This record gives sequence, C-alpha cells and structure tokens, in this order.
Amino acid sequence: MRAGRLDRRGTLQRATTAPDAAGAPVKTYATVTGASSIACGYEALDPHETAEEGQERVAWSEAKFVLRWTDDFTPRASDRLVVTDHGETRTYDILGVTQPSGTRGRTWELRCRARSDA
Repeated sequence: MRAGRLDRRGTLQRATTAPDAAGAPVKTYATVTGASSIACGYEALDPHETAEEGQERVAWSEAKFVLRWTDDFTPRASDRLVVTDHGETRTYDILGVTQPSGTRGRTWELRCRARSDA
C-alpha cells in the first residue's frame, strides 16, 4: 500500500497501568504525544474468528494502516489506533509495525485488528 491515499484520521494510544482504589493494577490508554488526528491510509485484510474469550467465538477484522513517518512519535506493537472514518470511530489493536522496503523510512505500516462486533 502506498502512502498516497491517507483518507482517515487516527489517534495513537499507548497503554499505561495505574492502581485503582483497591490497589489493583488497571490498564488505561493515553494519547501518544504528537499522535492525535494523524492521517492514515486503510486496507482491509481477511476477517477471521477465534475462541480467545472462553468458549465464545470472537470475530475479528484485520486491517493494514499506513502512516507517514515523523520524528514526533514511533508506533509500537503494544499500542492501539483509534480511527475515525465518515463519523464512525473504531479501535484497532496494533499487532505489528514495519517500515516497508522502498519507502526509505518515509512510512510505517501497522497491521491491526478490531473486534467485528465493536
């Protein structure tokens, strides 16, 4: 995928852990500095099902997003990308981050997944 068609807006979020009132760790997400309302391109990948949550079958849709490279932030596989497209917002877990050959470090490709029922 080329970076030419960056027709969606996304916000990169990073997990942090803080104790709740009882002292138990709680995972929350915060926007990565410099990574709000960034332009990104989208390509749908094959959907699939897994049985990750007990016996319940969970449907996932996978996607590849392209972001222009910047010094402001570096995406990580543990981050998530919150994407808005035509007024609909969807949260994707980032599974992997690569810099494709031939782009000379000008783009990142993020392989992501989101629950289909989300």
